[in-house]
Amino acid sequence: LHSIGWGGEAGASYLDRNRRGRELASAVMSWLVSRSPDIVVIEAPIPRMQKRSGSVFDRWFLFELLLAECDLRKIECVVVNPRPRQVCLTGNGNAGKQEIHEAWRKILAPVKVINADIADALTLAYMAALRLDYELPFPVKDRHWNQLDSVSWPAVWPEAARAPKQLQLG
Repeated sequence: LHSIGWGGEAGASYLDRNRRGRELASAVMSWLVSRSPDIVVIEAPIPRMQKRSGSVFDRWFLFELLLAECDLRKIECVVVNPRPRQVCLTGNGNAGKQEIHEAWRKILAPVKVINADIADALTLAYMAALRLDYELPFPVKDRHWNQLDSVSWPAVWPEAARAPKQLQLG
């Protein structure tokens, strides 16, 4: 379980924000490419209309950079909206990051889920694992399966992704 990221500076210029986004995208892609993925699952940055802060735009920028890099490298990219991710794990479409984090802490104990960003990523990976029929080391609830139809999964999965596997955690 790995987290990549760092905070920005309050009042940073647009150029500084752009540089930070590109540096972060580069760090994420370096880590990702070193693992030779067949598929990447990424959360869509759905901005809340009442929160038009700089961080919303920064997230969109990072999302677009990562999506473009995956496309250029011919890595299949699946985009999941936040609500199905939240409902899948907690049953609550308005679940906050802390609620998702706590749910994973309970499911995966004693594996340490160190922050809410990793918990969010775990949920995306979990949804893909369900879609690929991975054997999972914990019970799967109906609501977990029910959210899979709200995602545009690839019509044809890369051969490596389709191979039967057992999910390894820790």
